[in-house]
This record gives sequence, structure tokens and C-alpha cells, in this order.
Amino acid sequence: MKHIDQDAEPMNGRLDTSSPTGTSTVPADVPVATGGRRRGGRLPRWVRRPVSLAYALLGAIVLIALFAPLLAPYGYNDQDYASIHLGMSSDFWFGTDGFGRDNLTRLMYGARVSLGSATVAVGVAVLLGIPAGLLAGYVGGWVDNVIMRLVDTLLAFPTIVLAIGVTAMLGVGMTNAMVAVGIVLAPAFARVMRAQTLVVRNRLYVDSARTFGASRRWVVLRHVVPNAIQPVIVLGAHML
Repeated sequence: MKHIDQDAEPMNGRLDTSSPTGTSTVPADVPVATGGRRRGGRLPRWVRRPVSLAYALLGAIVLIALFAPLLAPYGYNDQDYASIHLGMSSDFWFGTDGFGRDNLTRLMYGARVSLGSATVAVGVAVLLGIPAGLLAGYVGGWVDNVIMRLVDTLLAFPTIVLAIGVTAMLGVGMTNAMVAVGIVLAPAFARVMRAQTLVVRNRLYVDSARTFGASRRWVVLRHVVPNAIQPVIVLGAHML
């Protein structure tokens, strides 16, 4: 480490930092770097992280959908034949349709139907797929074979045909249709959860928990599920 003489005089605007191991000159007017970062002018952390912006946008859409009756400027089915096919204006921000209905209002109410339907479908898929994949991946053996052959059987059917068949058994209606879609999507969640469970169950911390006498339930809930659920969350968000 070089020693700087505090009594040394600057030579031609440079500070002499001579040492027995070598010489080096540093301009006197150059600030010494301290390793820290300058804070002035930096954007907030939530702006610099794209995932935070995505969460904010998704949260705004959910809030608009939930409070559509309070936020919408008109009724979702109010018709004004004097305002057919109008463009964007101060009265109709998104214009109107062929019946004089406000597009912004219908978009807000439509978001409620879309989010509700997607939530039911993905929720059913998660409730069916995650336990099946977790059981197959952690227990293994004949349990794994039975569950995965059932999953392969469901995947062998065309998606639309399977959804129509399940809907025919459950009956007509939006809720039944979304339950049918959830059943169709469940095999994908089961396969992803099984693959992650097979990886996590052989980790060192899982073996250590078993060695110290932890029960199977504790190991699954405390170590396997938290470390295997991330790809399933990504898949569910993508399907929403």
C-alpha cells in the first residue's frame, strides 16, 4: 500500500506520491474515488425494476375491474344512437361502438369477466395439478406411474375436444366452462410441479432434514414446496 506524504508540495498541479516501491502522480484537482455510487439523479428502485412496473400495471387493471361500477362514466349497456361510431373525445375517451355505447365503460366491465374467468380456470388447474405433481415427484414408484399415466391420457386428447366433453358433463354456464378449462390445464401444472419436485427432493438440505428426523409432511411443506413452486407461479401468471 502506497504512503502519501501529507507535507508534500504539489508539482505542476500534481501531487507527488513517491514511495519506495514506485512513483505515481495524481492530479490534485481529481476527487478520490471512495467506492460509493452517486445518488443524485437516480430513478427510484421501483422504476428501475421492470417487474415492479408489471406488478403496478397488473394491480391497476385488477382495481379498475373490481371498482368498474364506481369508475365507469356510463352504464355498460347504455345506448345513445346519436353518438354512434364516435372517435375519442372528452365525453367518450375511447369512442363509441355501433350502438352508441361507451367503449371505455364496456372495457372496464369486460375486464371483470375476463379476470374472473381466468382466475377460476387457473385456480382449478392449480388445485388439481400441484398436489398431483407434488405427490408423484416426491413419493415416486407406482404412485408416480399411475398419476403420470393419467396425465398423459389427458394430454393425448385435443384440448378443445376435452374441454367440450367436460363441459357437456358439467352442464352449460360460464363457471362450468371455466372449470372445464381448468381441468384441461391441470396436466401442465402437474408435469411442471413433478419435475421441480424431483430436483428439489435430492437437495442436500432435504437430506439433512430427513437425517435429523423431520417428518415427511414437514419436509414437503417446509423445504420442497417453497423451493419448487416458482416455475408453477410463472406458468400460472402466463396462463392468466
